[in-house]
Amino acid sequence: GEVELRRGVGSWPGRVWATVTNTEFDAAIFSLAVPALGSLVIEPGVRTVEAIMVGRLGAARLGALSIGGSVVSVAFPVFNFFSYATTPMVARALAKSDTEEASRLVSQGIWLSTIVGGSLMGAMLLWCDNILLTMGANAEIFPFAKRFMMIRALAAPAELWLLVAKGASYGHQNTKAPLMAIAAGSLVHLILDSLFIMGFHWDLTGAALAVVVSQYVSSLSLLYMIMRDGIFKVKDLGNLPDFSKIMDYLNAGSNLLIRTISMQTFYTVMTSYGARMGTAVIAAHAIARQCASLEALIVDGLAVATQALVAMYLGQNQRATARRLCSRLLFLGGIAGGLLGMVLYLGSGPIARAFSSDASVIYEATKALPLVAAVQLPAALAYIYDGIFLGARDFKFLGIAMFFCTLPAMATLVFTAHYFDLGLVTLWLASGALIVSRVIALSWRYASKQGPFGSIGSKRLVA
Repeated sequence: GEVELRRGVGSWPGRVWATVTNTEFDAAIFSLAVPALGSLVIEPGVRTVEAIMVGRLGAARLGALSIGGSVVSVAFPVFNFFSYATTPMVARALAKSDTEEASRLVSQGIWLSTIVGGSLMGAMLLWCDNILLTMGANAEIFPFAKRFMMIRALAAPAELWLLVAKGASYGHQNTKAPLMAIAAGSLVHLILDSLFIMGFHWDLTGAALAVVVSQYVSSLSLLYMIMRDGIFKVKDLGNLPDFSKIMDYLNAGSNLLIRTISMQTFYTVMTSYGARMGTAVIAAHAIARQCASLEALIVDGLAVATQALVAMYLGQNQRATARRLCSRLLFLGGIAGGLLGMVLYLGSGPIARAFSSDASVIYEATKALPLVAAVQLPAALAYIYDGIFLGARDFKFLGIAMFFCTLPAMATLVFTAHYFDLGLVTLWLASGALIVSRVIALSWRYASKQGPFGSIGSKRLVA
């Protein structure tokens, strides 16, 4: 009540000190963040092992696997809204102890993901040749890539089911179930890769079959787990799609689509600028992106915990508690980003030499990695803010903010590339401009009346 709303009110130094010393949420945060991190790490690790196996079969097959993976990495992030939208909806239902409503929401998500996944599968099968040619598959790579993609497309419905099930599980404050399901699917993936690629010599056919089977194992396992937990009942799939609930997904999807397209467009343009700067720059850029991606993966575990916990507290209408939680998460995210940036800064030279023996690549990488290190703290804050706004269902602002934040980043890229010869530093100045712009926009919204804890935003977002 009113007492809770006033907790923590006082001088600015007092509030900061309270955030630093307040550990009331840490057990809940890390119990969600650590399994979530495991879920995020497992699949990239399995793909790396698979690439090593395929790489032994020759450059053409490895190139085909890379192109096939690129198609998936471009297409499927667009549909992450199935997870992002499900989490706060299920959390709100469970906050009211309404497992029936939670099950109906999950069922509607499965209906929609089946339709979208089936359509995506059909599109990949129908336009396979055009997609691969657009991605740059040459005559040597094309037949292998086509075989891989035609089979790989069959996993599309399962991948979207998994997103819905993950969102439901996160809304239930359970990140261990997705970890177990993804671990089970990944184990199957590795076993089948070894059997099909190394044993039966089915090369990319075997690799694609292994992916398909593993995705269905992961998704069906997690659906079984949330059914066991009582937040999904198979009988609800017998109900016809509910237009209002489908619209909740589509509204979230349309706004997050703007966010995804804006971000991917910027990074595509950034990479194209790097390619024009020469082989050494684009090779060093690959090193920098790998380092940044690894650090983003680590902080993403905290972002998952943020979304799940914010959705739960706002679903219970505990705004003051949610705000204290967010302050703590921003503090922890800042600490994590700062430490990771420091490690990258101190190790920039050895890291560059570990990736390449080419002097020009090492030179470009060592120039840019300190800048990459410098943006890790604001990047971590941006990920935590993303989790806050996803948990609060402020999807529209996330989409609009990303679009407008890419504008100064694009301007920085074009201006710096045109007037200065900075090599890879140019790309990461632009990337840093995007990250800092996002932090400014998201922190302004967070503190405003329209934010999740403001007088206007709280009514709109939690109603």
